[in-house]
Amino acid sequence: MEQITESVTKPWGSYKPDWRQKMISFVVKTGLSHGAVKGLLQRLWYLNGTQYPADIIYQGVKFRLHPWDNVKDGKLAFGSAVQDAMELNFLKKRLMKESVFIDIGANIGYYSCILASNGAGRIIAVEPHPFTRKRLAFNVHINNFDAIIQIAPYALGEANKEILLTEMVGNLGGSNIRSQRDNAKKQFKVEMISLQELCRQYEITSIDALKIDVEGVEDLVLIPFFKSAPPSSWPQCIVIEHAHQKDWKSDLLGYLEEKGYVVQKKNSSNSIFTIPAPGNKIPRDKLEKERCR
Repeated sequence: MEQITESVTKPWGSYKPDWRQKMISFVVKTGLSHGAVKGLLQRLWYLNGTQYPADIIYQGVKFRLHPWDNVKDGKLAFGSAVQDAMELNFLKKRLMKESVFIDIGANIGYYSCILASNGAGRIIAVEPHPFTRKRLAFNVHINNFDAIIQIAPYALGEANKEILLTEMVGNLGGSNIRSQRDNAKKQFKVEMISLQELCRQYEITSIDALKIDVEGVEDLVLIPFFKSAPPSSWPQCIVIEHAHQKDWKSDLLGYLEEKGYVVQKKNSSNSIFTIPAPGNKIPRDKLEKERCR
């Protein structure tokens, strides 16, 4: 099967869906794309034997998707439910023109671009994988978000050093610095810096919101930051993926609660923490929990 892996040189619109893909997109929009139906639509998408990108508008934002090698792209192309709707809706209400948002593990820029389109003032999109970062830069540029979104080419961790990033076959967004895996396709040497060093380089003194999805090393990014950074620089809101918490070396969620953070929303993949106003903590039995769709 022919595969076009890098397509960031052609202008957006060069890969418009053909008639078959338009029909598939219609089925997706009807809300029927779940389970076996979703798998069938994925197979039909490339029925002509070529794996080529798709230029789509999702939630009002332009994206160029590569569904065959990145899970996030496949979810945007074939999933009927709005991706991360709970998390994005929460962030949209908190981020304004003057807000600073740090997107750690930005992937193709889904969070960054959606929130930029909603009026967030300044966004730092952190993405270490070189191919994924090119796609991120492409999506930022085609939406004219260059003045809002700054791309940081780093892996974040507990120290400043060079480290190996392991690419995952079939899911560039799953690339990680945590371990060697049996299905590793290739590795890249990347620069790892701490979150505090990122803030220093980009002259960030306060963070309105932070999203972190770094495949099981979230604790190695956040805990050293809280130990060394002044409380005035701590994020007011944190969206954290806890799907890989079995790989954490420390109880990060419990650590955040010790620091005064309160869970506002939670689902099977992510938790949303905030630092509430003094005396305004939410009782545990009233925490809102939603399931990822």
